[in-house]
Amino acid sequence: IGAKRSFIKALSVINSVNIKPDLGLDITTYKSLVQNMIDNVSQEQPFAPVHLPLNTAFEQQIIQQFPNYIVTPYVIDDDYIVHHHIKRDRSEVIAARKQALQQRKFHGYN
Repeated sequence: IGAKRSFIKALSVINSVNIKPDLGLDITTYKSLVQNMIDNVSQEQPFAPVHLPLNTAFEQQIIQQFPNYIVTPYVIDDDYIVHHHIKRDRSEVIAARKQALQQRKFHGYN
């Protein structure tokens, strides 16, 4: 559900902004890629690695700055990466939200 929501949001954002040609991304191919990801999630297809449609010049800039850059053709199954959104320590975020809620209540905003 979260992946589909994220993909739909990504497509909405990319459709609603004026993309500069120097972004380094083939926008038409990217939109098609994201739509395909939405369709795959809707059909409960397993995740497949995604290779962003970067133009050659931008990919060369990435390689110059990050020499170890690679595109993995396989699904990474490292537990830390796959479940990071579940296993990360969110205690600071939860505490900040609780404090903000208490302040809103104290000031009569909620």
